[in-house]
Amino acid sequence: VFIGHSRRCAPAMVLAEALYGYLTSELGLRVWLDVKMDDKSVVAMEHGVRRSRAFIAIITGPCINPDKPDDDPTDNAYFSREFCLKELRWAIDAGKAIQPVIRAEDKANIGMLMADAPEDLRFIGGIDFIDLERKG
Repeated sequence: VFIGHSRRCAPAMVLAEALYGYLTSELGLRVWLDVKMDDKSVVAMEHGVRRSRAFIAIITGPCINPDKPDDDPTDNAYFSREFCLKELRWAIDAGKAIQPVIRAEDKANIGMLMADAPEDLRFIGGIDFIDLERKG
């Protein structure tokens, strides 16, 4: 399983870490999560996506980057991040199952989040989203 998320969004990081822990510890799955990998290069990311069985996309909207709080929050949203889009497109190209995940508090905002998606990725809005609540 490959977990894609915006590293500029603290809530996405919390969900990604929680999912990683659950999928590895509870289910015994091999999971690719950038912050857990020794090799975080573009080649390694693409390899991780293409070798995975499924791709979990943690979809987040505008958020404050904890490392650079003066950044425009819109630039930190999932669909604004270049590598989030690359990973998702690699997964689609490789025929991977895509599972969008959102924070529980964003459940009512799926339409708004998907409105920010590039045209070729808007079909993801038709997939049942999983909403999770995780405090961290």
